[in-house]
Amino acid sequence: MPASVHRIYLGARNTPNHTFLPKDDALLQKTLSRYFRGWTIQNAQGFWEGTAEETRVVTVVDGPENHASGAGQTPFESCGNQLKNDFRQAAVMIERGGTASFF
Repeated sequence: MPASVHRIYLGARNTPNHTFLPKDDALLQKTLSRYFRGWTIQNAQGFWEGTAEETRVVTVVDGPENHASGAGQTPFESCGNQLKNDFRQAAVMIERGGTASFF
């Protein structure tokens, strides 16, 4: 049975250099492990309001192995909302088979 691939785009905290610190990467992995059994993280450069920032692109395959989430939310929405709060972001983008949603 085919599985769908989701991507989560997360920009760095609003630090002077707009970079991820080692503690941020550790927090990202800890948060992801609450929702998914496996994922891939890619380092990228993103832009928000014209300013370059370090970005993490997380790829996850949707399947029954994903953990339960909050009422009415998918694991991706729950994880995206938690990352948005943890990293104090205006938005976290989740790509679903070519469709992007902002949480």
